[in-house]
Amino acid sequence: METCTEASHRLGEPIGGTAVVDTQRWLLVQVNTGWKAKTIDAEPLCGGVREHIESELARIGGARLQLIRRPGAQDGVVVFAATVCDDEPRVIRLTLPTIDALMDVDIGELFDGGAGGQSESDPLVLVCTHGARDRCCAKEGMPVFDALHRHLDDRVWQTTHLGGHRFAATLVVLPTGLQFGRVLPAEVPRLLEGLSRDEIYDLDRFRGRVSQGRIEQVVIDQLRRRNGCVGVDDIRKVSADEYELKGQTVRVLLRQAPHEEARPYSCGGDTLKTPTVYSVSALD
Repeated sequence: METCTEASHRLGEPIGGTAVVDTQRWLLVQVNTGWKAKTIDAEPLCGGVREHIESELARIGGARLQLIRRPGAQDGVVVFAATVCDDEPRVIRLTLPTIDALMDVDIGELFDGGAGGQSESDPLVLVCTHGARDRCCAKEGMPVFDALHRHLDDRVWQTTHLGGHRFAATLVVLPTGLQFGRVLPAEVPRLLEGLSRDEIYDLDRFRGRVSQGRIEQVVIDQLRRRNGCVGVDDIRKVSADEYELKGQTVRVLLRQAPHEEARPYSCGGDTLKTPTVYSVSALD
């Protein structure tokens, strides 16, 4: 039976502009077991822990919860508060003795660098291996995680749903907020080399930047492809329809239409959906 990843490949679905959108704050909590299809339903997050996380994220606003795990992780519970922004991107790390100790943490203060957290100098890579959500995430994600783990050790973690499992293997780099999809294990050295130079190693693998909105992701993706721009900061939004590209301002016109063929967004899903296809024109 065709998987959602295989269907997306077969139909040539564009990957640009499919990243998580408008998300600057990421709360990462180490939970080694008990993952469920819905992240917050994980067994260790029962009772007071779940209530505290939900209350804190609602108070902060706009933060996203990810569970993380990796083989050989130290005892205790590692928590990261990552902020994706242009002026001060950062990752704050906190190690707790138990998951219940999270109930005593002011998560908003942690994002601001307090609550006993320590600043991390190296970026983190999160690879979706959430097989309880979709089998493609585990099937495609685990080999990529293993390849990254050989290079990055404790700077790479398995994580829960990152959106768009039909683009597995999918991963996100924090705090830059770069999200990739359809990544293959053999591409890991090129991926890491590109990150070391603040470059996108392959535009056919780049989904977008998670701090940006959908339209901004789409426009930047198409301008990148048209102009061969692989530098992370080569293009930036100036206004609703203007973008700065290598020192020049470009006005754009965006058109959108549904793809002609429906496909499953998840393996085993009965509902077929037609993704939106975008086209961008540069205006004089």
